[in-house]
Amino acid sequence: MIYGDREQTYGNPGKNLETIAAFWTHYLKARGLASGSLTYEDVAYLMVLLKVARLANTPMHRDSQVDACGYMALVERVANHG
Repeated sequence: MIYGDREQTYGNPGKNLETIAAFWTHYLKARGLASGSLTYEDVAYLMVLLKVARLANTPMHRDSQVDACGYMALVERVANHG
């Protein structure tokens, strides 16, 4: 789920999450909505919340369940393996 095809497509997950964090931070600062910087953990947790919001509409949607688990697993993976 967090190795293989997705990593080949999107690259190293830690680097990808950090890039997203930098982009989102820049956007939020430009909109006057943030003063600090997001981290890779923030990105993963926000993506989990997106999946949970989708699950509020369709609680048994397997893709959203799997994706939420995948983002949580990425936090552990990046923290321990970069």
